Parts: sequence; structure tokens; C-alpha cells
Amino acid sequence: KRLILAPVVISYHWSLLAILNPSNIKGKNTGARPIVLHLDSLPGIHNTADVCAAMESKMWLQNYHQQHTRKGTKLQRTEVPNQLNAYLNDTNRPSLYLSYKISVQPNGYDCAIYTLACLDE
Repeated sequence: KRLILAPVVISYHWSLLAILNPSNIKGKNTGARPIVLHLDSLPGIHNTADVCAAMESKMWLQNYHQQHTRKGTKLQRTEVPNQLNAYLNDTNRPSLYLSYKISVQPNGYDCAIYTLACLDE
């Protein structure tokens, strides 16, 4: 996969993440730097860094679980948080988070539809 689109819903507000080159987040070194774009039609409602880091953590955890399931090894409760923290604190990790500017919606209730309509921008 070269692109993953993921809706974000927090406190009744919708925004969208576009994850380009997601393979490196999942531990497959393809050489392409993962870029996480955050599209929000009401800037400032969702914190881009927090939303992107949460998605990256979820993808890392999903991959970690799949690797252990394939190997048949049992996950240790203390091992997972330690390894995830080490990954997130690694300053050489290749992820780049960007807030992608789209048009600002003219009202306070069309965020989901507006964000999807702005994908053409």
C-alpha cells in the first residue's frame, strides 16, 4: 500500500489523515519516508501532532502484534509499552507529520463532508 486514508473523529469533529508510504511505520524498510498529512476543515480543533502520533502508534502496535502472532510467541504485557516508547522516542524514526491546508468550512456542522470534498485540493 502506498496510501492509507483514515478518518479522525474526536468530540463530534471529523478530520482526515492521509498516510503516504505507510510501510516503514509497520517495520518494512522500503526506503520511502512515511508522511502523515492531517486535513482539517476547522484548523486548531484537532492537534496535528497528537492525532498523527496516535495513528502511528496504532499502526506500530498492529504490526507488532501480527509479528508475534505469526511467530507463535506470547506477548509480554511489560514488553509492549517499553518497545513502543522506544520507537516513539527514537529521533531517527522516519515519520513526518504535516498539517495540510484545505479550505476552511463556512459553518460548524459540515466537517466530515467538507473534509472529503476538499480531497481534490
